[in-house]
Amino acid sequence: MGFSDFHGNSGTVRCLREMVARQRLPQAIILAGPAGSGKYTLALMLARTINCLEPTTTEGLPDFCGKCSNFRTAAGRENVVCDSTLQNSFGVLLVPSLWPI
Repeated sequence: MGFSDFHGNSGTVRCLREMVARQRLPQAIILAGPAGSGKYTLALMLARTINCLEPTTTEGLPDFCGKCSNFRTAAGRENVVCDSTLQNSFGVLLVPSLWPI
């Protein structure tokens, strides 16, 4: 499933993908909204795109390949922690980058 398969929140998705294309990401991104709005799915897709070794493009913007070793490694272990103890439909997603610091 790439970004082209993600329906809804098109403005947010485009903004996030443009940040990845420019390699200008903030230190934190808060995705907020009601349950079922795609916050968790979008966070996973963004993490996969940032860490992809062989990124592709759809609609002229970066997307994850779904085949590289980083994708397989991330799919094989839990790399996202979701803190659902917060109220008001906010969640904290900690996505450790696979990029060297």
